[in-house]
Amino acid sequence: MELHIPKLIYLISKKPSLTAAEFAARWRAHGDLATRNPRWRHVALYSQCDVVDDVRHDGVGVVWYKSFAARAEGLAETTSQQIMEADEREIFSSLTSEVSFISEEPADFQHPDARAKVFRFVSKETEFGDSRDVGLMGDSIASSIRWVWNTVIDKEPALRGPRLWAGVEEWSFLTIDEALEARDVLVRSGVERDGAQVMAAVVNWLYPKTFAS
Repeated sequence: MELHIPKLIYLISKKPSLTAAEFAARWRAHGDLATRNPRWRHVALYSQCDVVDDVRHDGVGVVWYKSFAARAEGLAETTSQQIMEADEREIFSSLTSEVSFISEEPADFQHPDARAKVFRFVSKETEFGDSRDVGLMGDSIASSIRWVWNTVIDKEPALRGPRLWAGVEEWSFLTIDEALEARDVLVRSGVERDGAQVMAAVVNWLYPKTFAS
């Protein structure tokens, strides 16, 4: 297995006409549709994270690919992309390709018991600073069962939106209460400066089924 794998992350908002409950149901159906497409054989893991504390956004989608070659092969299957985008127009305020980025993650994937997360979307390269400082911040959240620094890599032509983020910090937790408490700690520490955004979310594992909640 490669030491690092590509990881697609998108921060999405629902169509205003949908309630939160309607959006959650439609997003799950959208995810089920995705896993039935031929291109899904290139995917290792997929989760939908329902944001619970941010009025600007409704969800964070995360797709782990088996390898960089698998990501490239999946992009070549344009029929699947057309099917997914037609469905996205009924759910999201923007296509996922307009609000996504590819990051790089160590190939140990996720903790299977994670049921909530805190994301910190970082808008400037300087926000990460010295990696030792970032690591100390991660360790300071005692209840976190996993922490990862998602480094954004070069923008792909398939992702049509502007590059909004330099990277994402990601903490995993056993409960949403732990995630909300950690979110409060992070916000009080001032990590939302310079355009960064911190949010807590409930994790819904959709693929593979053996990993799903």
